[in-house]
Amino acid sequence: MLTDEMKMQRKTTCAELLKHYEEEGEEFIQRIVTGDEPWVHHYDPENKRQSMEYRHKSSPSPKKFKVVAFARKVMLTVFWDSESEGIVHIEFLKKGCTVNSERYISTLRKLSVRLKRVRPTKHAILQHDNARLHTSRQIEEALHKMNFVVLPQSSCSPDLAPSEFYLFPKLKEHLRGNHIESDEDVEAAVRHWFRQKCVDFFADCTRQLSLAETQGKAYRPVQSNDQTD
Repeated sequence: MLTDEMKMQRKTTCAELLKHYEEEGEEFIQRIVTGDEPWVHHYDPENKRQSMEYRHKSSPSPKKFKVVAFARKVMLTVFWDSESEGIVHIEFLKKGCTVNSERYISTLRKLSVRLKRVRPTKHAILQHDNARLHTSRQIEEALHKMNFVVLPQSSCSPDLAPSEFYLFPKLKEHLRGNHIESDEDVEAAVRHWFRQKCVDFFADCTRQLSLAETQGKAYRPVQSNDQTD
């Protein structure tokens, strides 16, 4: 549940994003490069709906695998857009590596080089979450040196982050129920799924982002005597 402060922050962020869109139109959306860092598990159990699919009435109940609390997983870092080719840059956290400022700056440098190659005439607008790592002074200075413009991001608003409300749920739905043996196989499965997606798949997401921005602007703070969410 969002607090009044979170709702006001969300409204302010949406208003700013919508203002850019109203002034620049589709050009604004096309300049956005969005990125995030989810965990991809070696095994993600099927949900109830999936476990019932393709079963005959007389079929025995499917065996349920016990979910291990500390299941193996791989961290994926992905940046993508709706303009060039969908996925712009992708990498995986190797075993023994640490997620810190130095690593993220290295990732941003690779992203910057890649963007200059695939879309040299468009100045990218970066959208990533406001995690403490991403908002550190070291990261902000690096972004400034690389000439990145960063979109504002409000807390607790995954519907304003395309990776959160669109890309990752679809990826996880595709992988759910599969037992993947190694980190290398996880990487291969993710890369293969991305390669199958055409630019229209990613463009559809950014159209949904425009709608989310419009709807988010209408959020209002809840008064203390208001019982609604």
